[in-house]
Amino acid sequence: MVSGLNLGASYQTRTKMSKFSDYAGLFAEQGSFDIPSTWTLGLSYKAVPSLTFLFDIQQINYSEVKAINNPFLPNLMASKLGKDDGTGFGWQDMTVYKLGAQWQRSEDWTWRAGYSMSKQPIPSSEMLFNIIAPGVPEQHATVGFTKSFSNHQDLNFSLMRAFSKSVSGLNPLDPSGNQNIELKMDEWEIEFSYSWNLPG
Repeated sequence: MVSGLNLGASYQTRTKMSKFSDYAGLFAEQGSFDIPSTWTLGLSYKAVPSLTFLFDIQQINYSEVKAINNPFLPNLMASKLGKDDGTGFGWQDMTVYKLGAQWQRSEDWTWRAGYSMSKQPIPSSEMLFNIIAPGVPEQHATVGFTKSFSNHQDLNFSLMRAFSKSVSGLNPLDPSGNQNIELKMDEWEIEFSYSWNLPG
């Protein structure tokens, strides 16, 4: 193993969620909306003691959840909304590639930056149903820092930008018309934490 190089792997099973009873007549499987399983492989490389680079590959298995994966057609014609084979969002399994860096400037300050990219999970044939879940961005960038205080307190701050992306396709209920989904998003997070040691 190269000095400073570490390899990691993780797997999260499909997470069972309680059904959205208010949407039992809309989402496939009577409102069931579980969280699909994921697996991740990652590398980290400590170039110098204060600087670490990271690279992850993550697979998200949307095909495990019918409400997410079922296509609009022919499901709409073959089964009613809310049934096991009813219409879903038509999302395909996706692979996400992530790059990151962490700089430990001092004992008090840690700075971080990251970037991720993925293939579009929403086919152009699935525009209509995805009006209510337009998760089309393919690229995200993040920056943030941690400020540590001497009394076991930390201040964490981060910014995320999902870059604008649009997807177009025919409206399956009106083949003569074209439909477009576009989304961009900014998100910021601030957190204050306090830690302590329990008596041994």
